[in-house]
Amino acid sequence: MILNNEISQVANGKCRAGGLMGEKGTRHLEGRLCAGVKKAFLILCLYALTFNAYGQECIINEFDRLQAIIRSELLEQKENEILKTSFLQEFYIRNVVYISNDSLHITIPFNLHSFDCGAPDCYSNDVSFSFKFGDALIFPEYLPYKEHEHGCIPEETKESGVFKLMEQTEKNVIYYSEEHKKALFLTRNKLVGTYAFYFAEIEQENANSKYVYELLDVDDDGYFDVNFLNDNFSIFRSTVLTTLEYERFIK
Repeated sequence: MILNNEISQVANGKCRAGGLMGEKGTRHLEGRLCAGVKKAFLILCLYALTFNAYGQECIINEFDRLQAIIRSELLEQKENEILKTSFLQEFYIRNVVYISNDSLHITIPFNLHSFDCGAPDCYSNDVSFSFKFGDALIFPEYLPYKEHEHGCIPEETKESGVFKLMEQTEKNVIYYSEEHKKALFLTRNKLVGTYAFYFAEIEQENANSKYVYELLDVDDDGYFDVNFLNDNFSIFRSTVLTTLEYERFIK
C-alpha cells in the first residue's frame, strides 16, 4: 500500500526536490525515496506500453522529469558558486572536475570509440589536465595534459603533451596538440549528445567548431547524425558525459 501511494505521488508530480513530506531535514532521504520508486513506476509504464502508445510517452516524460529533479539536487549540493554557473557546470555535476588547492583538475575517460549503442568499451583513453582557478574560470592558452590508454588492449600506453587553445566561444572550447595531432572539443550544448569529443590523428586546420559541426551534421537545433566516411582520424566520447542517468553521480 505504501509503495502504491508513493508511485501515485510520483505519477501526480508530487515527488520533487525537497522531499515528499516537504520537511527540510528529510529532503535527502525523500530524494532517495523518489529515485527508489522510479523503477517501479517505469515498470507500470512499460506494462502500459504493451497495450497502447500511452506507455511510451509515460516512460519518456517521467524519466526526463525525474532526471531533471536529480540533476537539480546534484547541482544544489555543489559548493563552488563559480563552477555552478560556468561553462563547466555539467562537468562539475558529473564529477569530472574537482578543485584542489588553487587549481581545477579534470579527468575525462573516453571509453566510447565508435557511434554504436553507447555501451562503454572495455578500454579507455583517460585524458587529464589541470589549470589555475581563482575568482573566475579562465581557460589557459597552453594546457599540459596526460593521456592513459588502458583496458583490454595488448599494452597500456601513457602520453603527455601540450594543448593549445584554438577556439573559445560561449558554447565551445577547442584545444589542439600539434605534436600528437589530437584535439579536445568541450561543449555546453547538451543537444550535441555529449559534452566532449576527443579526436585522434586530426589536422590542425580541422580543429574548429565549424568543421566538427559539419562532420557530425549538427542541425540548427543542435541535434546531430554521424555524417562522415573518413578512416584517417578517430572520434572518442565518454560514457560519463553522454549518459542521461544522473543517479550515477550521487555520492
